[in-house]
Amino acid sequence: MKGRLLILVSPLLFLPLAVSLLANGQATLYPVRGKVVSQQDGHPIARANLQLLSLPDRRPLQSTISSAEGAFAFADLPAGHYELKGEAAGFLTTIYDQHEGFSTAIVTGSTVSAASLVFQLVPRAILSGVITDSSGDAVFPGSVLLFRHSQGVGQDSIVPAGTATTNDLGQYEFANLAPGSYLLAVQAQPWYANNETRQDATPVGISGPSDPGLRVAYPVTYYPGVTDPLQASALTVSPGDNSADLRLGSVPALQLSFPSSGPRQVTLEGGRKIAVPGLRLPQFFVSIFGTRYPASVIPNIVNGDGVVSGIAPGDYVVNYGQDSAGKSDIPIPVRFTQSGTPDLSAQTGVHLLLTLHLGNGSTSEGESEIVLVPARGGSASSSETFTAGVGSKGQFEISVPPGDYDLHVTHGNHPVAIRQVVAGATAVSANPLHIAAPSSSTASVTYTITGVAGSTTVTGVAQKDGAPGPGVFILLVPVSELQRPRHAHLDQSDLDGSFNLSDVADGSYFLFAIENGWQINWREDGAVARYLPGALRVEVPDSKSSTQRLQTPVQVQPKL
Repeated sequence: MKGRLLILVSPLLFLPLAVSLLANGQATLYPVRGKVVSQQDGHPIARANLQLLSLPDRRPLQSTISSAEGAFAFADLPAGHYELKGEAAGFLTTIYDQHEGFSTAIVTGSTVSAASLVFQLVPRAILSGVITDSSGDAVFPGSVLLFRHSQGVGQDSIVPAGTATTNDLGQYEFANLAPGSYLLAVQAQPWYANNETRQDATPVGISGPSDPGLRVAYPVTYYPGVTDPLQASALTVSPGDNSADLRLGSVPALQLSFPSSGPRQVTLEGGRKIAVPGLRLPQFFVSIFGTRYPASVIPNIVNGDGVVSGIAPGDYVVNYGQDSAGKSDIPIPVRFTQSGTPDLSAQTGVHLLLTLHLGNGSTSEGESEIVLVPARGGSASSSETFTAGVGSKGQFEISVPPGDYDLHVTHGNHPVAIRQVVAGATAVSANPLHIAAPSSSTASVTYTITGVAGSTTVTGVAQKDGAPGPGVFILLVPVSELQRPRHAHLDQSDLDGSFNLSDVADGSYFLFAIENGWQINWREDGAVARYLPGALRVEVPDSKSSTQRLQTPVQVQPKL
């Protein structure tokens, strides 16, 4: 009021002073206050440590501690965007209204006040237990693998949540978990097992146990004590202490030998080839809920031959590295049983030679990456994801099993919008990309990919009932992918309803703002199309402008 009165009385005299104050950011300051509570039951949290950071550089600005009633207040701030972060005893470090890596920024100087915030901290959960064998003895060391159910990628998925090693009492602990649904698996070798290498192992075949009581192994075991992952039970982990014990049962172990086959060539970085001894001792992996881990087996070399022992019957993924021609081998799914000889000959899948052309004139050399993800419901024989970086000639080389894949390309860590894929001289679909086996095992399949690296930031506002919509799930989908989104852009709206979608390529899109949309399996066929009536059509032009500001707010829709 004082500054406004002075300007009214003598505008010519005080205008320079007013301009100076505005330029120095001293004219108007805004409060950031509120209450910190538990996300579980809403009770106020005393003595929570709260911190305010500037955006986008996340530089710490202020910190404070909540009162006995959970109240907090920062010194008033100029207009801007800020990150609010908090932690307290018994709670995880939490960012304001966070969901799957996204959060809502605190905005000052807008039409929405930041003076009555309700900041929910996520309570901390602890999961611990004891891993024992069938005799009740501790399993040590054992690798305990934790996974959680997630919808963060737009579909129901199981993602790794941590790894722990048992101590000499068989105990393990995961100390900083968010409440939720988890799965547990354990890998180990019996401490008493006599799995030393035998001289009589069958070449590229199985040797059974000579002493079933000692030559034993543990199969991968899932909670509550099963060896079939389809029979694994989910653990509901609640705030506070949770426990889950697991008992492992030993089974007769198998042993495999891999005779040396003479010198072979291996391609080094830069393309140089060298001759190495012909022994190709493969790596053994297990796929646990879609994530690959080194298998708990015992590799060794005996008289120049390779031997792998301590193999529990079950499903493995075996990889030799490179074949005699220097091509990368594909991971081979193998099922070991107590009888029968598996086919462990090195197989080289389809050798792909891919060239990337970027429509904006950028070179792909040294900055680009191609990812092939097995398409859901497709014909790929492996669940592995394959990644290739650009080579010295600006090309990508990779070997994959035949099948259908979703193709993803990045350039300088920015997503590339794929415009066309040509196999040989024929244009083909990019999603899914069908990779067929060549007529000759030595032939390469060539693909030319044309795309545009996204460089535009699309900004706008989500609006609900005529007011800004904070904390809303924002999704930008290419029009061509409405029924089956694969290359979407995501964000969460800030306190004033604003959002920023970066690295968007030119093209036609549908923009969605969905309340509680993080729980939607939007990658499922037809899931997003149900929200089309409330979507906003967005055209991103091919221009040099780095920012496109939408003039029309996108309306917030309820989750269906």
